[in-house]
Amino acid sequence: MVAADRGRPARSAEDTTGASAQTGDRVRAHQRSRLLEAIVDQLAAVGYTNVRVGDLATRAGVSRATFYEQFKNKEDCFLAAHDALAARLLARTAGTVQARPQQATSRMIGSLAEFADREPERFSFLTYEAMLAGPDALARREKLVAALADQLEQAFAVGGRGGPPLDVPAWILLGGTIRVLGIRMRRGQRASQALSDELIVWTDSYRGRDAARRRRRLASATMFLATSQRVSPGLLGPQPLPRGRHRLSATVVKRIQRERILHATAHVIRTSGYPSTTVADIVATAGVSREVFYSHFSSRSDAFVETHQLVFQEMMATTAGAFFASTGRWPEQVWQSALASTKFVLDAPSFAHFAFVEPYALGSAVARRTDDAVLAFTALLTRGYNQRPEAQKLPQATSDAIVGAIMEAVAYYVRNDRAADLAEQLPLLTYLVIAPFIGADDANEFLDAKARELPRPQSG
Repeated sequence: MVAADRGRPARSAEDTTGASAQTGDRVRAHQRSRLLEAIVDQLAAVGYTNVRVGDLATRAGVSRATFYEQFKNKEDCFLAAHDALAARLLARTAGTVQARPQQATSRMIGSLAEFADREPERFSFLTYEAMLAGPDALARREKLVAALADQLEQAFAVGGRGGPPLDVPAWILLGGTIRVLGIRMRRGQRASQALSDELIVWTDSYRGRDAARRRRRLASATMFLATSQRVSPGLLGPQPLPRGRHRLSATVVKRIQRERILHATAHVIRTSGYPSTTVADIVATAGVSREVFYSHFSSRSDAFVETHQLVFQEMMATTAGAFFASTGRWPEQVWQSALASTKFVLDAPSFAHFAFVEPYALGSAVARRTDDAVLAFTALLTRGYNQRPEAQKLPQATSDAIVGAIMEAVAYYVRNDRAADLAEQLPLLTYLVIAPFIGADDANEFLDAKARELPRPQSG
């Protein structure tokens, strides 16, 4: 043994300490990596709302103490995993788009569909579960969509090799694509090549048009809202019950109590988010007792489900009511429904937040219900396929993608407290709906005519 060590330099205490530190760093990095994988796998199994720190530690093969050495809480772990997966996806899409920038849009959509098909748990983690994990996770999802859109915009700018730019913002179209892929996956359908091709046809219907013309129109669209009818008073919620003795029947009292609880649920969720909402918060806002709450609902989640139904019923009634009340051509019906929907968002902010930001908050329990409610709005697009011969050739995924893109756009403004800015987006959102069906030129002519309907400012 002595002979074997002859001539080898003796290791100093400093060397030994350094080697131990490096080993410790490697162990911690490995533990962190396992925890990041664990949260992705655990969410795929039970969903974000049901994940517990102890389950994550067990799945990763570490102790709870080790988990808290790495992360502050479950949300912190989620955000770290989201950052890592988003970076990986962006590296993949960047390579795909840069390889053939002249096909940037089709290659981006193809890459997203392939990712959703091959790694559905990770795609869901980045796009769907991020809508359940709180405001910071939503911001991460928003950042990812923006980064994907930036890759497209850069491809378009590389010496014109990206082809004609999209005349609808790339982030809206990519958001619609992601929502369609998610809905199909939650229905047990694969993100097939056929679906990818249909989404490419849809996005191509917004290519090579007069984008400058679209951007400059209807800067004063708020005037349309100022002169339009207010939404149903029912969206504002019932008044409190009178104090003391009254002559209201028990049936009326129960109806008012129930409606106040539903409106209060939407209000509290808008203020605090679903994970932080408690029954105590709801009853305090509704002005009822806990006993009254539990006479109507068995739990907080039960109240959420009933509120979900009320919100989407009211939103559909508002949108479809304006659509069918119009006696004009189909583009005019779309315009009137867009106007009414915008009024809905502005006049009922708690309902709007619930519908566009929090509808998936309960997780898989109501995911299918939410998907069905969203896709119900495609019924208003059915007549679009009969507007011209070219429209009859559009894939049926066009309607799903348009509604998904509208949801993505409105959710962005509502989530970032910019709902008032939606008035300026009326022309864009209307164009997004009608252009694939009637053609960009006719869509532009229709919106130019709308601009001419605005009162001219008086000089002097």
